[in-house]
Amino acid sequence: MDCIFCKIANHEITSNIVFENENVIAFEDLNPVAKVHVLVVPKKHIESVMHVEEEDLNYIFEIHKAIKEVAKIKGISESGF
Repeated sequence: MDCIFCKIANHEITSNIVFENENVIAFEDLNPVAKVHVLVVPKKHIESVMHVEEEDLNYIFEIHKAIKEVAKIKGISESGF
């Protein structure tokens, strides 16, 4: 597969990882447009939001849990993001 996010999730491409578990990976954007710009993606390839199936719902939940954790790690959980 030629998906850059899958390659990052599989550690085929080096990135500055902020958070990772068995379901998701969060990493800093190479070209940030904000002071804190972290991408959180599932480790399962899902083409787009339009391709999320019922069996993928746990990944959506895990993404939201990871966002909360990344906000804490980056020190923005209180100030907003």
